[in-house]
Amino acid sequence: LQGHKGKTDIVGFCKDFNFKPLQYGLDPFAFYVFGTDPWWYPTHLYIRTTANADIESVIRYVKDVIVEFDPSLNRSKIDIIFFEEELGAQYKKEKQLTTLVTLFTLISVIISLMGVFGLVMFETQYRRREIGLRRVHGASVGRILAMFNVKFIRIVLICFVIACPVSYFVMDSYLSKFAYRVPLYWWVFALALVVVLLITVTVVTLRSLKAATENPVNSIKTE
Repeated sequence: LQGHKGKTDIVGFCKDFNFKPLQYGLDPFAFYVFGTDPWWYPTHLYIRTTANADIESVIRYVKDVIVEFDPSLNRSKIDIIFFEEELGAQYKKEKQLTTLVTLFTLISVIISLMGVFGLVMFETQYRRREIGLRRVHGASVGRILAMFNVKFIRIVLICFVIACPVSYFVMDSYLSKFAYRVPLYWWVFALALVVVLLITVTVVTLRSLKAATENPVNSIKTE
């Protein structure tokens, strides 16, 4: 290797050294020694400690050694960071994106539930007389609840058919940027559908239960 101020001694090569985040694949890597006249001032030093070592003592010792080599350095400005913290910093962008996606997902679910709640409220009031007549003609509470649930289940299924390929395309495009990635399993989408259906059925059932159990005589008289 040729530096700015002369040749550099090469320690060795590694053809498949993983020194970047998982967005990148394996690349060749060269290990070399700066020597007494380095062309670039070293700023990082990786140290491996023994198991169960006293971290506070290790930090003090490392700072003492660094200051011994370069007395002009200020001990308070020497940063010692654990490797897992430095590794986590490489994925800071992904963590922020995950937080944003989770936040907006929760907001979307809450808004959707409010919409379902409002639709069921309007539906039960609008069809109040119909519900009373059905009850008079022998329809059970379970059948009335099933009538409302079937309608909203169909809406959820239609939305799922539209959203599923869009979600798959977006997630596949995002994961394609990573050299190492997990596959998109079908059961993830199926599980999301089941959870949404359970929440929808619960909200619809609880909201329409009052209209289904109301005295049909009062509903017909009011109308």
